[in-house]
Amino acid sequence: MQSNRGMFLETIINRTIAYFCGRKIAYFSKRHLPIKVYSFQGRRIQGWLGEKTQTDYYGVYDGYYFDFEAKQVSLKLFPLKNLAAHQLKHLTDIVKYKAFSFVIVLFTNVDKFFLITTEQILDYMNKNPQKQSIPYDYFLENTVEISLIFPDILDFEPIFIELIKFKINQT
Repeated sequence: MQSNRGMFLETIINRTIAYFCGRKIAYFSKRHLPIKVYSFQGRRIQGWLGEKTQTDYYGVYDGYYFDFEAKQVSLKLFPLKNLAAHQLKHLTDIVKYKAFSFVIVLFTNVDKFFLITTEQILDYMNKNPQKQSIPYDYFLENTVEISLIFPDILDFEPIFIELIKFKINQT
């Protein structure tokens, strides 16, 4: 069961990036795991991760770089431990270079997708150092819900446009 955790969200995001790439709206790609293979048995391959991975996806929309992680949870909260320390560091490093980084969270119990920026995660952690998770209500009140436009396609584009406008207005 553990190995399938997040596969539904990953499938939707993969279809979404195929849709955006196929229509030349944006270029996004899934990072591949750096697996060191040590044995083959028929069609079965055994191996281990060669190094810690960064985030799940990266890409470019309208000349702006985006980097993001995808997380699926079945509770009405997002456990911060679901975001590994090296992933949070990577997302934070992306922000330092003035690019966009965020986490897409699917709450399976309510079938809702949210985009939470790295800045929002860091702000929440700084203001709530004792908290081990971000409650669903925080997502409702402070983040952007992502809607599905076609079967299994997330409507990223209006969110990306708003993020870019916000960044331009800050400079």
